[in-house]
Amino acid sequence: MKILYFSDSFGSTTTTFIRNEVEYFSRKHEVLYVASHVHSGYEHIRSMELKYEPSVIAKKWRWYLWKYDISCNFRDRGYARKLNTVIQEFSPDVIHCHFAYEGLKLMQNLKRRIPLVIHFHGYDASQMLNKRSYVKALLQEFKRHNATVVVVSDVMKTRLSNYNVLGSQHYLLRYGIDLDFFKSSNISPKKSDQFLLVQVSSLVEKKGHTFALEAIALALTKYPVLLNRLRVVFTGAGDRLMLLKSLVDHLNLSKTVSFVGNKSSNEVLTLLDQADAFIQHSVTAENGDEEGIPNAIMEAMAMELPILSTYHAGIPELVQHGVNGLMCNEKDVDTLADHIYEITKWKKLPQNRKVVENDYNKQKHNEMLEAYYIDMIEK
Repeated sequence: MKILYFSDSFGSTTTTFIRNEVEYFSRKHEVLYVASHVHSGYEHIRSMELKYEPSVIAKKWRWYLWKYDISCNFRDRGYARKLNTVIQEFSPDVIHCHFAYEGLKLMQNLKRRIPLVIHFHGYDASQMLNKRSYVKALLQEFKRHNATVVVVSDVMKTRLSNYNVLGSQHYLLRYGIDLDFFKSSNISPKKSDQFLLVQVSSLVEKKGHTFALEAIALALTKYPVLLNRLRVVFTGAGDRLMLLKSLVDHLNLSKTVSFVGNKSSNEVLTLLDQADAFIQHSVTAENGDEEGIPNAIMEAMAMELPILSTYHAGIPELVQHGVNGLMCNEKDVDTLADHIYEITKWKKLPQNRKVVENDYNKQKHNEMLEAYYIDMIEK
């Protein structure tokens, strides 16, 4: 089977769910990943950069139409010529587009009728749906290409159904993580009385860092016993880093909270192995952006960590309150502060790994996707 993958970028530290999938299929099938930007470190996977470079006039005109929600249009003769040449030469049996908004760039310029997967992940199934021109473009292109839609959670499936953009064929495919890699060693050294709370994510608004920091400060005030015991580590980098560090200073949290930047997979594994619990207070961003189901929470659960999170997007499908951790409403700082204290009484949770093994297993994910590909090709 020949599979062409498509998105704006490939190989970033925040899209392990894509890399895991592509690496699996590249071992069994002929794979080509086409993206505007390909990150280094994945030379073992066949990929190519295909820049989308419309003229300045065309770019300004499209920005105007998008700003006023008149049109969502990526058609470009030069890009279409290059794209279709690549597709003709590779001759894929199936094309898989990660992120529906980015997939429009391919669909609107694609000339051939090829089995096509459009995989929704988060922002493309939340904030983007507020744009009527985006929804209209999806409906047109799904019909033109007879696209198959893939969603990652039940709540996402319901939301897309409400906008009538599920397409004529759709699948629910939950993320899967590498359980052989994310496995607790239980031997990492740590201070016996220290309780380490960790969040592994980018620093974008929907990850809820500001509310987590406010809750940490409140927890230290309400429960002084935490002052010399609680330590919190946030990974990630980005434009919001200085804002968050300023908030740490304002809340007098410098002795409790650390921002340690982006970390490699091995460094994340070590950090999770040392942690006592995982926090991700996901929220709906001001622009409407939402999660799918965060892979980082799955990875933490595979390491048997109890979870502090929110009733947000598909997270309640993964984390049950009082069983796998503690949940609260978005932006509920008071309750989260109490939960931070309560979670310090918890131990590691072997049942959390069982949840991931049963429903969020990388091997099962890839086998199901492979079956979907074959079904599409044979129709």
